Amino acid sequence: MKISTKTRYGLRMLVYLATQKDKEPISVKKIAEHEDVSIKYTEQIIRSFMRKKLLTVVRGSKGGYVIKPETLKLTAKDIFVLLENEAFLIECLDEKNCNCLRKENCSTFELWNGLENAIFDYLNSFTIEDLAKGYLINSLK
Repeated sequence: MKISTKTRYGLRMLVYLATQKDKEPISVKKIAEHEDVSIKYTEQIIRSFMRKKLLTVVRGSKGGYVIKPETLKLTAKDIFVLLENEAFLIECLDEKNCNCLRKENCSTFELWNGLENAIFDYLNSFTIEDLAKGYLINSLK
C-alpha cells in the first residue's frame, strides 16, 4: 500500500485548518504556502473535500475555507478512503472487484487481510481533532 501525496497533503491541510483558533477563513494561497504544496494541487484536494462537504467556503476578499466541526471527528482512515481511488492493500481484498481464482485457496490471503486490518485500525485511531491537538502541542516545544 502506497499512500499518495494527495492523501498525505490532504490530511495535513485538514489538520492545519483544524488548528486555526479564530476559525477565520483561510485562503487557498495561505494553505498552499503553509503546506508547501502548489496552489493548483491544493485546489484539487480542496475540491475533493468540498464535494464531501468537509469544509465551508466563505466568498469575498477575506474569504477562504473553514473546517466544519463534524469534520474534526473524521479519522485518518476516513480521509484515506475519501482521497485514494483504491483503498485496499492488494486487489484480492476488494470483495466487489476481486477476480482472483486462488482467493479461496490462497496461502497468504490471511496475512494480507490481517495487515490491511491492522493498518486501517491504526488509521482509525486518529481523528483530525487528535492530530490537530498533537500538532499544536508539538509546535509549542
